[in-house]
Amino acid sequence: MTTARTLSTRCGPCPELLLLIFAAAASGLTGEWFDAGIVLTIVVATVAVGYSREYSAQVAADALRARLHVRTQVVRDGRVDTIDTRGTVPGDLVLLSAGCLVPADARIIRRRAWPVRRLRSQARHRRHQ
Repeated sequence: MTTARTLSTRCGPCPELLLLIFAAAASGLTGEWFDAGIVLTIVVATVAVGYSREYSAQVAADALRARLHVRTQVVRDGRVDTIDTRGTVPGDLVLLSAGCLVPADARIIRRRAWPVRRLRSQARHRRHQ
């Protein structure tokens, strides 16, 4: 993940850091340069540690995401293959069972049974429309 994307995931500045920056500015305005320097050092260290931890977490999440390969069963040329979901193409017949993720937009050709929870959630959705 890029640095800009990592920084953009934050919702905004932390209120505690804003308070510390205000305290450093107030110390500087009153001539307490040593105190202002200490507070600004704390702010910079806090931002650096926070950024480092966020960046490390993003790198770890990206590495896990890269290792995760969701696979699905498709019928191609009359035989069943297990492929990566990103490899599905129009015309593939996707074999689904309970708990499967639908890899793409799909049209149901034949079904045996619907999970009860799914029907219940669809009915609830229709009532609220």
